[in-house]
Amino acid sequence: MKNLLASVTALLFILALAACSTPPTPASAPLPPASPAGAAVAGDAGVDADYSWLIIRLGHHARPGSARDIGSHFFKDFIEERLPGSEVHIFPAGQLGTGPEQMQQLQLGALEIGVHPSTFLGGIQPLTSILDVPWLLPTDFDDLMELYHESAAGEALKATTLEVGIRTLTIWHDGYSHWTANRPLASLEDFNGLVVRVMPSPMRIAMTDRLGGTAINMDWGEVYNAMLTGAVDSHENPLAIITDARIHEVQSDLTFTNHNTLEQFFMVSEIWWQGLPEHVQDTIIEGAFLGKPVAAAEVVRLDIEAIDMMEEEGMSFHTLPEAELQRWKEATYLVRQDFVDAFGEPAAELLAIFEQEIDRITNR
Repeated sequence: MKNLLASVTALLFILALAACSTPPTPASAPLPPASPAGAAVAGDAGVDADYSWLIIRLGHHARPGSARDIGSHFFKDFIEERLPGSEVHIFPAGQLGTGPEQMQQLQLGALEIGVHPSTFLGGIQPLTSILDVPWLLPTDFDDLMELYHESAAGEALKATTLEVGIRTLTIWHDGYSHWTANRPLASLEDFNGLVVRVMPSPMRIAMTDRLGGTAINMDWGEVYNAMLTGAVDSHENPLAIITDARIHEVQSDLTFTNHNTLEQFFMVSEIWWQGLPEHVQDTIIEGAFLGKPVAAAEVVRLDIEAIDMMEEEGMSFHTLPEAELQRWKEATYLVRQDFVDAFGEPAAELLAIFEQEIDRITNR
């Protein structure tokens, strides 16, 4: 555990250096009318330009004060400072609708910006579920960031959402996933008979089935009580999300696996985007990129707090021996083929790009 905390602390220090400021405490704001597509007025990027016409709503599903929310508020401050008179209003915790509803709002131009996981995109662009394929992504943070932001794989992934009317500007890291249960998951056989809550992703369902569990999709707000009553035996999530939902109160064991991630796509409505002047687009892109290390540093800080909290409240932690971890990886390797079988040639092409780039990055 000390080694884990030491490595996490080191990562926090590196990311904190990359973050250019600390965002303020989140504050609520009334809902103003959104900026209509094409509302950009003739003024240029001069020092006296007035951007009061630019009103942005940003929706996400994390709690106020979460890493996603902190990054969003950094973005808000950046935009409002760089574009005087503009307003960015943050709506956390699904205030603007469910995941699929907000995806539709982005497509129609009814919402300007959303910061959401790939699982929310599954209904309109299933190729993004490649991030749910287990043990595909690098487990080294620097390698993962290079994959997303400096490789053909990252560009190909972001391009998939543009096909459905949503432009992905960048990807924010929200933590690696781990398993919880009411018994140690120390071997592959321990999954047999478990009822496992998963997010609505075909790849996460396929992964659970191949591990030997029974996957069910359930609204996140219902999971705590389902675990309390024994209707659900296990689930997967990043550390801070586990403690946010108090899952450690109804689950006794956690197994560290880093098997996939819960990344957040920083997305804008393409309809709205095309109505913006180029210099405003550039400023929004810059704010999204600068918010990325802010959110990532907060993920690490919250992960450290989560480990401490769960340990203090009696949760048991488990790390798989390398030979056993390899058994889990082998059992789920065919999820890659499940991805191709489900989504066809475009999925095969995207998977090939990912595998090639991951091999290049991790084997230098």
